[in-house]
Amino acid sequence: MSRETGSYPSVVTVLIATYNHEAYIGEAVKSVFANADDLEQHGIGTHIEIVVMDDGSVDGTRQVVEDFIDLNPAKVTVKYQYQENSGQAAAYQNSLPLITGEYVCLLDSDDRFLPQKIRKVLEVFLREKEVGLLGHPLYVINSAGEGEGEVRPKAAKISHGDIKKSILKNGRNVAPPTSGLTFRREVFFEIHPSPLYGLPSAADAYLSISASLKANVFAMDEPLAEYRQHNGSQYVKRLTSISGLQRTMATQSKILTHLKLEKTLANNSYFMRHKFVLVRMEEPFAKWLKQLALFNAALLKDPFLGFKHKVAFLLFWNAIAFLPKSTFWKMWIFFQMKHTGNRELSSLSNNQPATAASK
Repeated sequence: MSRETGSYPSVVTVLIATYNHEAYIGEAVKSVFANADDLEQHGIGTHIEIVVMDDGSVDGTRQVVEDFIDLNPAKVTVKYQYQENSGQAAAYQNSLPLITGEYVCLLDSDDRFLPQKIRKVLEVFLREKEVGLLGHPLYVINSAGEGEGEVRPKAAKISHGDIKKSILKNGRNVAPPTSGLTFRREVFFEIHPSPLYGLPSAADAYLSISASLKANVFAMDEPLAEYRQHNGSQYVKRLTSISGLQRTMATQSKILTHLKLEKTLANNSYFMRHKFVLVRMEEPFAKWLKQLALFNAALLKDPFLGFKHKVAFLLFWNAIAFLPKSTFWKMWIFFQMKHTGNRELSSLSNNQPATAASK
């Protein structure tokens, strides 16, 4: 769909997949209403629709969302639909019949948009006609909604431009967390159905990489949302247990196999990092030493990391690899704390990895 610069869309969709986030989803929805106020203040007549797909919540999520329905229909339409627990990818896919917006902004139900988010995203899409996916950084907040002074992504730069050749080589792009992603409608619809249907999380990983193969991507420098990091988040659950790491690797493999890019896994430093951690925790010296060498090779070839970050990561991983297994695991938790900006992760550092939280 092509529009002249300045011709704003009639409707933008904010898509929220939620599961038992009664404590947070009200803040998420309120942050979208603040965006509607911002659009009005700037004389932009775009209407916002919020589509909430409830993935089987058993708490008070539905009641919280329904309090917003008809609150201000002139500015915002709120749609709520419930499905049996089938996972994040299923929630997005089953939301397609409800979406009428020309752009689809994803919002995790425990995150918040900044008030100017939608306006600034639309400005880019109206100017950059070839862009199908836009990403921007996010400020990290804790479970209480307080800023931690961190921004994600941290080390790697968000992918920008035509990155199809790069993905075909290393099977990797760099995208922000879910709430930093906005898609043109046609691209979002084209990349469904998802191979992750029925899995609990990581739907955004498939959406961002597959969209990057369909159209150009645009990386904004300005953080336009707040990313809530807490020990109940799916991301934390996946990466702080052996079973969670195994599921993460299986998901990454499933995505790239679906896209016929499974041969790129050995060049994907993100995948190889998780594989090294698993082998280090479960296999004898000779096997994990070989895996460390393979991880080092993937790091050196990573096109998204600058020289300084490559050196820092090589020094860190090669130093902690030789620590006792229990200490190595604590350093893995420490790395996740620094990587995500989640300072609450320090409470997990003494957990046994085999029994750490999982879904």
